[in-house]
Amino acid sequence: MKKLAIFIVLVGVLLSGCAVGNRYAYQTVVASPQVSGTTAVGVATHDQREYVRSGAKDPQFVGLQRGGFGNPFDVRTEGDKPLADAMTAALVNTLMKKGSAPSPSSWPIR
Repeated sequence: MKKLAIFIVLVGVLLSGCAVGNRYAYQTVVASPQVSGTTAVGVATHDQREYVRSGAKDPQFVGLQRGGFGNPFDVRTEGDKPLADAMTAALVNTLMKKGSAPSPSSWPIR
């Protein structure tokens, strides 16, 4: 009887649509801005989110997603890279699509 109860609880958890472990791949996003050009540009992002700066959350933290019971779960970036790096990659991809020659830079820019 105890094994049956454990099985039912596990099936219930699996079917409830938990948000545990969700990750998002921002670095693959390519936007469609209404600009174009052929100049070389440097691209860098600097994460200034207060909860990252204070150490309360990791740089890979994206936000919260609620599970089936309304409980919050942390969402992180795919590949566990900092969100700033994913945003830099997305901006570089977008600028390349529009004809620019972007060069990703790390923060702080020297």
